[in-house]
Amino acid sequence: MIIGRGSETKGYKDDQDERKTCPDTARRQEEPGPDDQVDEKDRQDGVKRAKQVRKGRKSTWTRERHGTRSTTSIQPKVIEVDTSVDGCDIVNAIVEQDPKHYGEAMKSGQRDQWQVAMTEELDALEANDVWKIVVPPRNAHVLHNKWVYKTKTDANGNIERCKARLVVCGNDQVFGIDYNLTFAAVMDLVTVKLILVLSKRWNVPARHGDVPYAYVKAEKEEHLDIFMKVPKGMQITKEELQGFGVESSGEVALLLKKSLYGLKQAGRLWSKLLHSKLTENGYKQCTKDMCQYYKHQGQEWTIVGAYVDDLLVTGTKQCAVDEFFAGMETLSIKDLGVVQKFLGLRISLDDTQGYILDQEVMIDVLLRDFKLGSANGVRTPIGDECNDDNKDNVDYLPARGASGEPSLSAFQSLVGSLLWIARCTRPDICFAVHKATRQTHKPTTKD
Repeated sequence: MIIGRGSETKGYKDDQDERKTCPDTARRQEEPGPDDQVDEKDRQDGVKRAKQVRKGRKSTWTRERHGTRSTTSIQPKVIEVDTSVDGCDIVNAIVEQDPKHYGEAMKSGQRDQWQVAMTEELDALEANDVWKIVVPPRNAHVLHNKWVYKTKTDANGNIERCKARLVVCGNDQVFGIDYNLTFAAVMDLVTVKLILVLSKRWNVPARHGDVPYAYVKAEKEEHLDIFMKVPKGMQITKEELQGFGVESSGEVALLLKKSLYGLKQAGRLWSKLLHSKLTENGYKQCTKDMCQYYKHQGQEWTIVGAYVDDLLVTGTKQCAVDEFFAGMETLSIKDLGVVQKFLGLRISLDDTQGYILDQEVMIDVLLRDFKLGSANGVRTPIGDECNDDNKDNVDYLPARGASGEPSLSAFQSLVGSLLWIARCTRPDICFAVHKATRQTHKPTTKD
C-alpha cells in the first residue's frame, strides 16, 4: 500500500505488512522478487528468438504486441527486420562513400566517373561564360574553391549518376569587397504540402521542374571584382599562359563574370533573376510566402513553388502547367514529370488516399552512416534513460574523433538530419529530437 512520497529518492513509500518496513519504490524495483526467474526465462527466450530472426530473411516488418510499460521488469521485444534484397536497395545502392575532396576522388574506385563529372562541370561553366582568365592585381583578394562530389539517386535510392560541382569557398569572402546583401528566401514546407493538396483537389498531378546551373545564370554585382583561383583539374595551355606573360597556372586567376555556387550572395542573385522571369510571364508573388507564385486567367489557376532551383507546379488544368514550362524556356527548365522526389521527400500519388510522403531512403542512409543498420527498434523514441537527473561524472564527446567514432560534429550532423525528418514526415519524434538539440553545443557519450 502506498503511504507517501520518499524523502531521499524519487518514489513512493510502500507499506509491506510481512516485513513491517517502508522502502521506497525507487529502491524496491532493484530488490529480487518472486518473478525474477520468470523474467530471466523470458529474456533468454527473447535472445533465442532474436538469433532466429537474424538467420532468416523476412519480407515484411512484424512486431510483437506490446503491453503497458513496467518499471519492475523490461522484457526484450523482437522486431523482425526486412533484410531481403528488395527491402535494402538503399543500403546496397551506394557501396562507396562520396569523396570529400579532389585527392580522394582521384584515389577512388570511381575515379573515371568523377573525372567525367568534373569535365562536364567545367565545360558547362565555360559555356555559360562564367569567368575569364586574368592576371590578378598584386593586392587582389583571390578566393579559394573546392570540388563537391555527390552520387545522385532516384526516389528509391538507385544510383543515377555521379555529379561534381565546383564551389567557391565563401568563407574567404570579405564584406564590401566580395559581397554586400545575401538574404534569399526559400519555400516553406507548408507551401509544398499546400501545392500537393491543390494538385489532388484539381486532379492535375504536380510536376517537378529543375533549373540546371541555376546560380551561374544570374549576373553578379557590376561594382564588385571577384577573383578565384584556378580549380584543380582545369587545364590551361602553355600558349594561354605565354599570352599572359606567366609560366604557371598559379600566377593567373579567374575573374568571375557571373554568380557561382558557394558565393554568399549567389542565392539572392538567383532569387532575383527567377522573380523577374516569373513576373514577366504574368505571375504574382504570394503575400504569405515569397517563394510561391500564382497566375489567374479567367477560370484557370497556375500555382508555382520555388525552393532555390527546384520548382513544384500545378494548376486547375493540365494545359496551364504545360504553358508554364513553355513560357520559362529562357531559363532552360527541365520538366522532370510528375513529382516523385522533392527536397529529399519520396512522393507517391494514390488515387484514393492522395499524396503519400516518406523519407525512408534518407533514414536508411543515416542508419548506414552511423552503423545502426542492425539495431533493434523501440516503441517510443525516448525513454527514462534520457532524464537529466544526474549531470555528475559525464564524458563529453571530442570536437573531432577518428573516422566512424562519435564526435561533436557527427552528433550535430545527426541532430540536424533528424530535425529535418521530424519536421517533414515524422512529427512523432519531435520531442526526442528537440531534447537532443539542447545538447548540440556540448553532447556527452550518453547522448
